[in-house]
Amino acid sequence: MTPDELVQRYGSPLYVYDEAVLRARCRDLRRALVHSGTAIFYAMKANSNPALLRVIGEEGLLLDAVSRGDVRPRDIDEDLIRDFLYA
Repeated sequence: MTPDELVQRYGSPLYVYDEAVLRARCRDLRRALVHSGTAIFYAMKANSNPALLRVIGEEGLLLDAVSRGDVRPRDIDEDLIRDFLYA
């Protein structure tokens, strides 16, 4: 679909993510920090779309959330939620 078709179908503003690119960037981050022992946390406040969080979780990143209550209502698969940084 073209950008115009996407906006016509889903409305505006519209954010479109390429899952393959998202997965590749997550893997790049993990590879770059593999020997540092650093955990990588994704700040949910940046974008808390459940589909986006699912992909990020599947790629091994953890979530940064204000509280557990911020996560529950978003229908995030509990199996993907291992650790949180509550900030």
